[in-house]
Amino acid sequence: MHFSLAKACITLLAFGQALGIARAYPGQPSTILDQNLLRHNNQLSAGTDDEIPVERRAVVPALNWGQTLGTTWSGSVKEPANSGWTEDTIDEYAVSAWKQTQSGSNPLPILVAALWVPRVGVYLGTVPHGTPSGSSMSTQVQMDSRIRTQAPLLWRQVKDRAYKDTSKWHAEDMAMLEYEKEEKPTGTTYPSSYMITYGQYSKNDKAGPKPPCQGVNRDTGKGINPSCSTVLQNLGITNFGC
Repeated sequence: MHFSLAKACITLLAFGQALGIARAYPGQPSTILDQNLLRHNNQLSAGTDDEIPVERRAVVPALNWGQTLGTTWSGSVKEPANSGWTEDTIDEYAVSAWKQTQSGSNPLPILVAALWVPRVGVYLGTVPHGTPSGSSMSTQVQMDSRIRTQAPLLWRQVKDRAYKDTSKWHAEDMAMLEYEKEEKPTGTTYPSSYMITYGQYSKNDKAGPKPPCQGVNRDTGKGINPSCSTVLQNLGITNFGC
């Protein structure tokens, strides 16, 4: 597994004072991660910036990240040319974005999915929650029409999704919606891509990388079909952070 929680924690502690933490409540403006927060894996083990040749430094621009649909978070950043990004870079984007959602005295358990399409960008989202301002429909309900009109490749995979005792739409779906909405890919699959989902299932759960959901439990019938795991593989997202 490429994800290194220890490295991410070191990064967060080192640059924690630079973060403008946004409160995880509706109506708050989008926040931007400090572009000095994220570091390439080589930098974490190679010493100070001055000791690292310029050509080895990963380009890690700030992430536009905030709440636009009720309490749902989403964001993205385009990958610069010759960025030097690796899967570790995307892992750090995910854990840092999750950190942004955890301010306040009683933050909710949240999962953040980060989809990296190499040479294009990273696209992130949380499980759709809440009701957008001025609307009578929840974000979960609105996701059907949003995916159908803005993410046709994803829609082909999930248009007949069934679910029981769980959310129909997950953080992975929100990240993929963000990608298709921004980039409008053609064809039937994405370019070979990488995704990590980071966070907590519940307050008692330890924050960390989580696997994509595996579908319906045979004993309880709880889950979704097709599962996130199946959808990701069908779309060409075959590398996972867990």
